[in-house]
Amino acid sequence: MTAPQKTDLTELNSYCINSSAERTYSPTNLRELKSAVAHSEGTNRIILGGGSNIILSKSNYYCDTSFLLMQRMHKKISWEGTLCTASNSVRLQTLVQESIDRNLAGLERLIGIPGTVGGAIYMNAGAFDCDIHQALVEVTTFNVESFLVTTYNKDELRSSYRASIFQESREIIIQAKFKFIRGAPNQAVALSAKTILNKRNMTMPYILPNAGSVFKRPSHELRVGEMIDALGMKGFRIGGAMISELHGGFIVNICQATGGDVIALTQHIQGAVFREYNTTLNLEQIII
Repeated sequence: MTAPQKTDLTELNSYCINSSAERTYSPTNLRELKSAVAHSEGTNRIILGGGSNIILSKSNYYCDTSFLLMQRMHKKISWEGTLCTASNSVRLQTLVQESIDRNLAGLERLIGIPGTVGGAIYMNAGAFDCDIHQALVEVTTFNVESFLVTTYNKDELRSSYRASIFQESREIIIQAKFKFIRGAPNQAVALSAKTILNKRNMTMPYILPNAGSVFKRPSHELRVGEMIDALGMKGFRIGGAMISELHGGFIVNICQATGGDVIALTQHIQGAVFREYNTTLNLEQIII
């Protein structure tokens, strides 16, 4: 395994926050990943996949923190009928699109969601009343403490809304197997996916850098975006971070936003919503 490298993280996080790390590893396979874990012992390890659901809080991460960058891990996706096996670094949209092309139903409602398969499983990513764990059959992981490779079946995953057992474990997702359902003829799955993608394109900001939905769905009759819209907060900004004028549930990087700008804006939103609706908004995005 090569020595750790200093890396600019700006293009590796979807907010495009200007940040760098003094100590990063870019393994390409399991052997190199094991080596990276061994060499980063004693540091705070950050596993970074597609960088699509994170807020980088620092302009520079020093050598007490190690970033394990998964983007260069071997990307493998294979099909056997309605079963698909995908490695952690495969883009989620590659998996979704290939299933649609085969007219296989199960994850078509996730079309348009960025990130990797590993990150999506970690967060139990979802949209339109569908989450990625619904199609999972099994997940294979590497434990950074025991160095054991373990395969979990679906019954062992105990997933819930935007949560998985891997958020509380010391494991890195290596690959996963999914089971799909054959769709009706006449490209029914593709038509459903196209409808959803059109809706996303009309209601969600894609031009400016963002990391998707900022908050988890609250236990309130109104959605996050509806609350923020009712409060007249669309377009409100702190530094370079702004509440999207298109969708109140998104924060966009309008002009060289820092992680501090984004975090301050999330806290401002949480305070305003709590005062008006007596409702606590919990972050979906992860602060690093």
